[in-house]
Amino acid sequence: MNARIRLLLSSYVPLFFIGAVRFDDSRLRVALGFLVVAGIWSLISLIRVSTRRVHPHEATPTCVRDLSSEVAAYVATYLLPLMTVADPGLRDLVAYALVLAVIGVVFVNSDLVGVNPLLSLCRYRVYQVSGVRKLATGEEADTIVISRDRVVAGSTVTLANLATGVSLVIPQTKDIEQ
Repeated sequence: MNARIRLLLSSYVPLFFIGAVRFDDSRLRVALGFLVVAGIWSLISLIRVSTRRVHPHEATPTCVRDLSSEVAAYVATYLLPLMTVADPGLRDLVAYALVLAVIGVVFVNSDLVGVNPLLSLCRYRVYQVSGVRKLATGEEADTIVISRDRVVAGSTVTLANLATGVSLVIPQTKDIEQ
């Protein structure tokens, strides 16, 4: 599954969990519970595969902007319209699905891909970084960088690419003096 789609699914985990608690229909609660588990598994497996199988590379960002504060706006975007009805009918569910689909398209095709409440809950920070990726034309392109540690312009980091324009900082193992 595409890494951007996996990040999208994991970004909806808090919403699916709240829906599973809030909605009355047991079938809907089970379906949302399944989506919670799938979203968590998707994020964990994406991070594990990236840290073990992807060839990391070192890079030195020239400009860093923290995107973590944008999580609240993203959550409000999808949360408020979807939490109004405890027993949604078919029309409500179709409307919810359409809202999630529209948000999903915007999410996957924009820098929102790193703005993910589940990442925040797992103590990751998200940055928009310049100076670590070049396009085939030679132009520099911004990258979304996900890290547990603070990313600072001018400091070298080891990155694993999750998807085009999305990277994960691989923590460096510290040498133990003997």
